[in-house]
Amino acid sequence: SVVYWDNSGSSGYDFTIQRVETAAAAFADSDPANDVRAGATALAALPAVVTGATLTSLRDHDWFSFTAAAADVGRSLRVQTVAGDPRTDTVLDVLASDGITSLGGPSNDFDFHEDFTSAPLPAAGTYYVHVYASPTFDANYRAYQLVARLQ
Repeated sequence: SVVYWDNSGSSGYDFTIQRVETAAAAFADSDPANDVRAGATALAALPAVVTGATLTSLRDHDWFSFTAAAADVGRSLRVQTVAGDPRTDTVLDVLASDGITSLGGPSNDFDFHEDFTSAPLPAAGTYYVHVYASPTFDANYRAYQLVARLQ
């Protein structure tokens, strides 16, 4: 079944559904193991939602990995941080399999939570999502959720 929500209060009009996405797979953050790239939390399926993630300080980093199949080449990885805490100030980047080469990031850090879409994936293989604290991070606001999907 499909639920269509229009918050405008209007009714009695036609609409077209442009895209349907499957439900996201849920993953738990693996802090402190994922504080380094070698301990990245594997996102075994996309779309994915990671719950219970936290940044404890300006020096805390969270790493997540995703393995792209040949069919994913040319698609982009869209990653977002959402509340947890509404004022958790994050920065996002998507990195190639070397864990160094950015695919167009980092995110612009215009707001507390980020919404970043990578450049198209150039090859099948492992990619990394790097989440870290913005320079204006406040340790009173630490919790976030990560949403990742291909588009």
